[in-house]
Formats: sequence, structure tokens, C-alpha cells
Amino acid sequence: MTELVVSDTTVWCNFAHAGQPRLVPAAYPGVASPQQVLDEIAEGQRLGHLGDFDGVQVSGTLGVLLHLVDMGAMSVTEADGSSWR
Repeated sequence: MTELVVSDTTVWCNFAHAGQPRLVPAAYPGVASPQQVLDEIAEGQRLGHLGDFDGVQVSGTLGVLLHLVDMGAMSVTEADGSSWR
């Protein structure tokens, strides 16, 4: 069975504000977001509030970080975010 992961705007905003939107698709390649979420993200980008997402479109913010740690893509310390900036 294929896993379907859908995200709301909060996840994207949290990772975008941390400058790490690439982590979302790293955790869940091929994830999807409702069109309304994508529209809201596009509006944020248009207004200059969010960076580029490279077309990526998940679980909650902590769920994504936990998944990245579980897959060995980052350490718990890295997931804490202190080294992101």
C-alpha cells in the first residue's frame, strides 16, 4: 500500500521560516497539499514572506523532523534546529 502524506500551511511555513523547506520532501518524497494550501504558499512567496519551495509539496512539523531522524537523514541535534542558521 502506498503512503499518502498531506500537509497544511503550518508545516511549510515552519520549515520556510527556518530556511529549510528542502527537509519536507526529504522526509516524504512526493507529498501532497490541497490546492488552497498551495495557493496560500504562492501568495506568501508573491508577497516576499516565504522563500522558494522548489515545487515541493506533510505530517506536522515535528512529525517531519522525527521521520528525518528515524531515516538517519539528520541527527536529533540537527533536528533541534540550532545549526540551521
